[in-house]
Amino acid sequence: KTGLLCFSANWTNPVLWSHYGAKHRGICLGFNVRSTLLEKVKYEQKRISIGKCSLPSLDDAVKKQLLCTKFNHWEYESEYRAFIPLAKAIKEAGLYFWRFNADFALAEVILGPLCSLPLDAMRHLTNSCHRGVVTFKSRLAVKSFGVVPSEPSVP
Repeated sequence: KTGLLCFSANWTNPVLWSHYGAKHRGICLGFNVRSTLLEKVKYEQKRISIGKCSLPSLDDAVKKQLLCTKFNHWEYESEYRAFIPLAKAIKEAGLYFWRFNADFALAEVILGPLCSLPLDAMRHLTNSCHRGVVTFKSRLAVKSFGVVPSEPSVP
């Protein structure tokens, strides 16, 4: 009944690009999200113990804790989650999608360091659907482990 939209507080982590950005060949979408819709993920060493309760009998606070807790080795994600009603989502081929809106406004499109998509074409495509969205290319940082904006591509 409920879906999760997952966001990272920081797009510059190279491990995120490796895991979720097609090994640095993909894109990252940056959003302005209404903060009251977000729950910060907590990273723990040990699993939450709820005994032998069944899911329907759990109170809302415990359910929320289960939905917002991950193993501490995922802490690099700096994750925030938004809960959405699947009944209001768009279902296509067994997958659920959520429309961009005032609460989840597209703000930037970042091409990964190894992304082969042409920057100008991506800017044109993005702006044809979402005026005012910044589109730029990223690169690997020179003196640190990170992904940073490629200065010549930032408008």
